[in-house]
Amino acid sequence: MHFLNCITHSIKIKKINIRYHNYYNTKILKNYYDLKKNVGIVIITVPHNKESSAKIEILDCILPRDYEAEFLESGYRGLLILKSKINSDEIVDILKECPTAYVYRVIPVDMIVESNISSILKAIIELIKGRTGRIKIECHRRGKVISSAHELKVIIGEKLKELGYKIDFRNPDFLLFINVIGEKTAITFGSPNRIIKKLSLNSLGNI
Repeated sequence: MHFLNCITHSIKIKKINIRYHNYYNTKILKNYYDLKKNVGIVIITVPHNKESSAKIEILDCILPRDYEAEFLESGYRGLLILKSKINSDEIVDILKECPTAYVYRVIPVDMIVESNISSILKAIIELIKGRTGRIKIECHRRGKVISSAHELKVIIGEKLKELGYKIDFRNPDFLLFINVIGEKTAITFGSPNRIIKKLSLNSLGNI
């Protein structure tokens, strides 16, 4: 009986592990030039080495609304990419209200393009077309495909000025957020409050 109990226990563990693997299965970030209306993608920054714990609490918040939500592989520590049928801004609202311990910043994504200057500029121009108001540009870079986040910000700023847009880092109407993630770049544009901050990095301590 002891031997049979061990076999039964082993089968249960394997089933749990299979479910866990499927539950947190990751896929590679694809190139969506213009995200489909039925696909929401958000970038979530979390403390290093707390990615697994963050995934669990994030899915606890999202799965009741979308049981097919999944994480895409970012390839970088502290950076999670969530894909869902829920609109990206709705995901932000859900995570804003849902109790979390390891979520720092939540960024809705409007476009994902190849990490080269021409593709990024083309996407930005299309995204902000027809908008008027002061724009703040913020760039973050991971990987070496783009040499410098600062240089990228300068290039984007100069191009937008050429097109007649006003750049204002202190009192903007809109935030243009560029997130270079290796060979892909995620672009966000809209009100500055579209992006939320929850956990302060200064308060992480030994997390």
